[in-house]
Amino acid sequence: MGTSVLDALASGIPVVASAAGGVPEIIEDLKTGILCSTENARQLKNGILQLEKEPDLKETIIKNGKQLVAEKFAKAETANQTFKVYNQIIKA
Repeated sequence: MGTSVLDALASGIPVVASAAGGVPEIIEDLKTGILCSTENARQLKNGILQLEKEPDLKETIIKNGKQLVAEKFAKAETANQTFKVYNQIIKA
């Protein structure tokens, strides 16, 4: 899980990241961040420049990212989801 990505989103920092590990589970391209192919520095650079050139997109990503973290990845929600998985395992 990309905890540094979650920290950035929660702090209002727009994210440009490679689609590796758990990042694609967090970032929806052009909604909660900019998702780039792995091992593609040019795409990362272009994503950063895109945020600089498109302030409306940047603000949308910031707003959506904060909302995503608050709704889906808040500590209480994460604990609740973990508890549900544990209960399913116990009942199996």
